Amino acid sequence: MREYKFRAWHEGYTHPSKTPPKMLYDEKPGDCLVWKNQSQPVKVMQFTGFQDKNGVDIYEGDIIKEFTERVGVIEWEDTIGSFMYDDGSGDIGIEGAGDWAEVIGNIYENPKLLIRKYTYELS
Repeated sequence: MREYKFRAWHEGYTHPSKTPPKMLYDEKPGDCLVWKNQSQPVKVMQFTGFQDKNGVDIYEGDIIKEFTERVGVIEWEDTIGSFMYDDGSGDIGIEGAGDWAEVIGNIYENPKLLIRKYTYELS
């Protein structure tokens, strides 16, 4: 059974004296979900249960590079109930990612890393 962890992109506030945008991680299981339910300006992402070849946890929204240098994003695929890697040429499963994937950023902090033929919607 995989570990359930979350992180959240806190969009921050527009007022200069308030918190700037930043990535937050669960200190206790489910913290990110609590913040979402409190109407905090957050986008919640779930841990996939996999790590990359460097032992880094892979979350939804992570940008990964494969050994062929192709770059893609981790997304949830509802129709099959699984996390998938989409590099623009079609979704593939991320099982065994520890052998071929490297997390190089995420869609919120590093959107310019994601070079694709179509615009990734941040919703």
